[in-house]
Amino acid sequence: MEQFAWQIRVVQCFSSLQKNFFLLNKNTKQIFVGGFVHKHSCNDNKNIIAVIFINFFVSGIEILGGYLSGSLLLISDALHNLSDSVSIVISYIAILLAHKKTNQKYTFGYKRAEILAAFVNSGILILITIYISFEAILKLISPNKIMPITMLIFAIISFFGNILSTAILHSQSKHSFNIKSTYLHMLSDSLASFAVIISALLILYFKFYKIDSILTIIVAIYILKEAFQLLIKSTKILMESSPNTLNLDEIKKAIESIDNVKNVHHVHLWSISDNDIFLEIHVELNDMLLSQTEIIKQKINNILKEKKVNHINIQFETNSCLSKSMLCGDKL
Repeated sequence: MEQFAWQIRVVQCFSSLQKNFFLLNKNTKQIFVGGFVHKHSCNDNKNIIAVIFINFFVSGIEILGGYLSGSLLLISDALHNLSDSVSIVISYIAILLAHKKTNQKYTFGYKRAEILAAFVNSGILILITIYISFEAILKLISPNKIMPITMLIFAIISFFGNILSTAILHSQSKHSFNIKSTYLHMLSDSLASFAVIISALLILYFKFYKIDSILTIIVAIYILKEAFQLLIKSTKILMESSPNTLNLDEIKKAIESIDNVKNVHHVHLWSISDNDIFLEIHVELNDMLLSQTEIIKQKINNILKEKKVNHINIQFETNSCLSKSMLCGDKL
């Protein structure tokens, strides 16, 4: 038992961390039960801070474990975690910026900082995953011997640390690109740690050293798929693409069906975050009093709000624009 004394102390230390984390969740009115967070009062900032501390702790544990066990895979996973920690700090800064009030210089506010962070995070994740895949291929060709018991203990600690972080962010990841990108980082770390556990067991009992590389490549394929999807989605928002959920032709047809509306043209549809959709349109009307346009404006707003458009700018006109095409760049 004496030879495992330091391993036991490490496990006790991690157990203490779990207790402190429960107190943190209790103070923020959250309960961690069976791997999920049941939220009573959601606070993005406190959750992100908790994840940052947990991730730095896990990274340190993995570096120590990799050094003691001689496991290159564990050290590589630690570097992955460290890079994720930096990305999470970026995410936290983006959340702070997103809640800053609008001003005369930034009239849209800072909400797009969240999308920019998601873009950076997904890009970093892709680069790291490609690097890890390359290292896995090299290890597949020339595997090295390690201490599987030491590797297993540190992999288990790392796995539960990453699971805590993933659980904290799970529900919030459904409502924010930025949180989703951070959540994907944590999920990839959890999968990587689980792969290390499986590898350690197979090495321990079957001396199958190549399993490290095989499982790492499988996990990397999944991570790349998710990260590329997020990168494409965030890029579309940064490029002010129309949301995939909306159809401009349907919107134009619905508005033109309103009485006294002759034409809808010069349409601009974009979003500055995953929850803020903007629409700007020119609406040609029959000649009428300005007070009479209020009814038409309300009908247009009702149509657009049903489609989750929450920022609407309407310009009413009568034979003002020479071009009546839906998009400004189109020719008649």
